[in-house]
Amino acid sequence: MKKIVCMALLAALPTLLHAQVLKGDDQFSFLNQLRWDMSKEEVLRVCNANKTKIGGSDTTVTLDATLIGAEAKVIMRFKNKGERLEKIEVRFKEQTETLLETVVSHFTRTTGESPVRAEKEKSLLLITMRMEIAGWKTKAEKVILMVGRRNSSIFDMYLSIAPISR
Repeated sequence: MKKIVCMALLAALPTLLHAQVLKGDDQFSFLNQLRWDMSKEEVLRVCNANKTKIGGSDTTVTLDATLIGAEAKVIMRFKNKGERLEKIEVRFKEQTETLLETVVSHFTRTTGESPVRAEKEKSLLLITMRMEIAGWKTKAEKVILMVGRRNSSIFDMYLSIAPISR
């Protein structure tokens, strides 16, 4: 009996050791099925199992998903033509102050830390462009939220998730 339990644990150990994206955060529905050690082919199998419409290239897989309650385009980037998942980019389709507050409060809550923030502003004739960056770090990942503003309205919101060790 001990041998069977030990063999089962040894068989499961490689899977347990590989970091799951965002620790399986249920607000990021599709992403919680992925691990950072997955190849492009493995990610495509997950997409096909979920009947997700996909696009992409040699080094990317692109799909539409609902993350944190908002529609988004998700771009998964791979190292060396699909060898290993390297970075996940999320471009929210609708950029609102409410969504911005939701994303910031979600990652502040889940990491237990306030974000590190930076801001850069540039005035051009009649408009002012401002780039805001907020970043969080977990034990396994770094999460960066970039927000572009024209005057006071948001025109772009981009979330980048990457493992720390790469």
